[in-house]
Formats: sequence, structure tokens, C-alpha cells
Amino acid sequence: MSLKLIAIESLMDEALIKSLDEFALERISAPKTHSDMLKTRLLFEGAGMKAQAFISCSQSFLQKTCPLPKGDADHASAVLKDWLGEMGNLILGRFKNRLLAHGVTIKISAPSFDGHASKNPNAQSIVSWYQIEDSYISLECLIEGEIPEIGEALKQTAEILPGDAIYRLNDPLNTTPSYDIISKIRSGIENHDEDEDEDKDDDGMAPEPRQTLASVPVVKAADPSVEKPAHKPIKILFHSQVQLHLLTGVAWSQLDKLCLHFSSGLEYTFCPKTLLDRGCSSLEVEDLVLQFQREGDMIRASIPKYNMHLSKPSRVA
Repeated sequence: MSLKLIAIESLMDEALIKSLDEFALERISAPKTHSDMLKTRLLFEGAGMKAQAFISCSQSFLQKTCPLPKGDADHASAVLKDWLGEMGNLILGRFKNRLLAHGVTIKISAPSFDGHASKNPNAQSIVSWYQIEDSYISLECLIEGEIPEIGEALKQTAEILPGDAIYRLNDPLNTTPSYDIISKIRSGIENHDEDEDEDKDDDGMAPEPRQTLASVPVVKAADPSVEKPAHKPIKILFHSQVQLHLLTGVAWSQLDKLCLHFSSGLEYTFCPKTLLDRGCSSLEVEDLVLQFQREGDMIRASIPKYNMHLSKPSRVA
């Protein structure tokens, strides 16, 4: 196996394990019998390569890991199929984000369940098997074309804290992709925007910064008697694809892990309780506004656009 393929395998295995980090997955060789496996397929391409990823799970594995509440009866087959597709989105989305950190951009298709694909004899193959007790999951990837070189991850120089605004993760079309967090609010470096003059009032004076939950703190200049204007909200730029990001899934399996999944493969995980503790009651992600509030011993998260409301006990028994 080439070093490039080993690097891809490592990132994919890490994406699988972290997508199921609540469970103690054990790496194993392929079992001799695995007849009750359900399979989903996702395609991804970019950087001169095309690939097919197959995620196969035993029904018992899906029953154990499905995040939906389970009653006396097992989950229905339709629920297991939906969970398998969502798991594929989670794993490939996390894999995509890891590649972005290394300067590699890919496009991912939606999950399909036909389970069949023509195998090019020249395709390079990756196969991993894991188990929970007597339940199995496998990840197989067939890659055609040139596998990109995976170098060192680009360094993130700024820290995002609750209360900082997070906006769209796209570069404008026909511009050089930027993969690093470009905000330097922690370093005290002033930003000079081309549209700075447009932000001034008619009298030539800059307007006072608006006080919002997502406003960025004012940074002191060298002269203590002079203050710099507040920075504009943080923007994180990861890739140059211009596309509409649609919310495809929401999971709140643990108090500190509210996850949003988008059609582009992007994934956000945050803790509403921590945000509320830091004074943040709303957050905008991919043009989607989320609101948080406390109702007695419950924490409530709402997405007004979809009239969606989720609640979780604020105390862990």
C-alpha cells in the first residue's frame, strides 16, 4: 500500500471512529460470516481522483448505535436505513473536513442504497472492519485516479469562543481558496477592509459598533487614549465551492453535543449549555439562526426557520 493511500485510510478510519465516539469500536479482520449486513454507498471526487465509499453494518450494529429512543421493540427497518445513510453523511463529512484542513477539497454525493458499483481493476482499495461485541461495521473505499498528497495540517491561529459570530464557509467564486481562520482578534492586528469608507456616517465619523451577542470585543491601540473600532464578525473560509447549504439533520444525543449536518457535508457540533453560560442566546450558522433559552431545568434549542424546538435536561442524573 502506498504512503498516500495509507494517509487516506488513516483519515477515513479516524472519521469513522469519531463519528461513533460514544461506542468502544474494536478494529478486527473481516469476519467469516456477515450475512445480515445493510450497505450504503457515497461517491466523492476532487483533486484528480474519484472514489466510492461503501459503509456496511450488521442490523444489530445499527440497533445498538441508532440515536433515536428505543422502546420495547427494535427499531423498524426504515429507521435503520435512515440511520445508516445519516452515518454515511457523518463519516464522509468528517473525512471531508479533515481533508480541508490539509488543503484538499472534495465533493460528496448523497447516500444511495443500490449497493452495486462497477469496480475498475485499476482502482486502489481500502477496507476496514470494526465491531461492538458481536455487531459489525465495515468501511470500504475504491479510489481511481491520482490520490492527493496529504501534507501537514494548516495551522489554526485564532480561537473561536462562544459569542463569536460564525458565518458562511465559502470563498467567492474564482478566488484563491483560504483554509485558515483569518480573524486575528486575539492577536490585536487591525483589519483594513476596502469598504472601510462605506461604513462611515455622512459626517465622516465611523458609527459606534452595534451591541450584539456576536459582537467582537474592542481591541486597545498602542495609545491607551485611542480605541480601535470593533472588528467585523469572524468569517471562516474553507473552500471555494459556491453552493446552497441545506440543513439535512439535527442530532442532540448528549447534553454537550448538539450536531447540525448540512447537504454539503459540513458538520457543526456545539454545546448550548456552554453558550448560555457564556451569555450567548443565539447563533447564526450557514444563514441558519439558532436560539437557546433555559426553561426551568430544561435547555431549549430552537431553529425558527423550520419551526423546530428541542429540549434537554440541564442536569445529568
